[in-house]
Amino acid sequence: MDHFLTLLKNYQKQMEDPRISLKETATIVSQMEQVTQELLPILESLPEGDGVKDLLNRLLVTSTVETIKFNRGDYL
Repeated sequence: MDHFLTLLKNYQKQMEDPRISLKETATIVSQMEQVTQELLPILESLPEGDGVKDLLNRLLVTSTVETIKFNRGDYL
């Protein structure tokens, strides 16, 4: 999850920096998509009520929403 948090932080920094093109940011978005797919089975294996499951779920939802918004062009 630490690597995933770092990806999300880097995505945020790139989106805030007007000098970085969306084309450059697409690399991080692609990585976010890949890590999300890798973490989904882990999320599903954690028991209900587990604090880690809640945190991981929130991270995955955030990543998924941002990926969708980025890919459909909301930030153009």
